[in-house]
Amino acid sequence: MSIKRLLSTADFHAIPPIIRNSLQWAHNSTIQSNSPFLPKGPSVLATKLIKSYSERGLIKEARTLSDEMPERDVVAWTAMIAGYTSCNHYSHAWVVLCDMVRNGIERNDFTLSSALKGCKGMKALSYGHWSMAWPSSMA
Repeated sequence: MSIKRLLSTADFHAIPPIIRNSLQWAHNSTIQSNSPFLPKGPSVLATKLIKSYSERGLIKEARTLSDEMPERDVVAWTAMIAGYTSCNHYSHAWVVLCDMVRNGIERNDFTLSSALKGCKGMKALSYGHWSMAWPSSMA
């Protein structure tokens, strides 16, 4: 889904209007090269919003936003995994991790840490072994 479609979706309530405007501004500013400074891209702002939703227990809104992101980097994936883990939705965190692997995203140490917390919460030692065996260069 493109950032333009994400921003124009009227029935999408996971993004408050002020954040929607910030995302639009960031998208427009990154396209224009004559800007005096380049703001952080829309994916950075969306990832921060995912973290904020997760910290407040709004995990469904965080997942909706994550699913609607046009581009997700390792930080966005890890934010969603950590969000599920912090809300005690360990199996959902594991599903997101598996989706991340399927999408060819290379993990980092924070991803591994969040995945291991989820494995501990599920009491799934074998999943933890798999997480540790998954090299960051595998993607």
